[in-house]
Amino acid sequence: MSYEQGAEKIKKEEKSFLDQSVTWVKNGLSIFGGAGLTEAGVALCYTGLGAPMVAHGLNGIYEGSAGAVNSVMNEIDGGNRSEDVDGPLRELYKSGAEALGFDASVGSIAYDIADLSGSLYSKLKLVPNITELGTPIKKLWHYGRQDLVRYYTTMKKRRWAPRLQLT
Repeated sequence: MSYEQGAEKIKKEEKSFLDQSVTWVKNGLSIFGGAGLTEAGVALCYTGLGAPMVAHGLNGIYEGSAGAVNSVMNEIDGGNRSEDVDGPLRELYKSGAEALGFDASVGSIAYDIADLSGSLYSKLKLVPNITELGTPIKKLWHYGRQDLVRYYTTMKKRRWAPRLQLT
């Protein structure tokens, strides 16, 4: 093997590692973001937004894990499986858009908008302010606006990382 052939093989392997890293980061963020959205949906199960958020979260987990599995299997057996997997909820959005006479991409865009707006709502909602003793401040008859804070201010910083994904 000549120097040029060896250098070419090294460059090819380096590109392969970079592609794998991007795939793992993308799928990992999808899995963790889906888990966070599912958690927020369970916490909001008393509202009308809880069930759709759980559905979107589970679909994000499915898409991320299926993409990771397909990526690993492609490396093992040299297959040509798609790493961009559409989950059942995204497919439902696409088929709904097609039933209304639109293109399937409109359904995918609608899914992304619903997913992002659910994430934003869960982070920007008002929650009871926690005192230094760990109990929420309660007034005798009603909650005052000053007793509520935005959810993202009470969240730990390590929980923010999965929320910064691009869908």
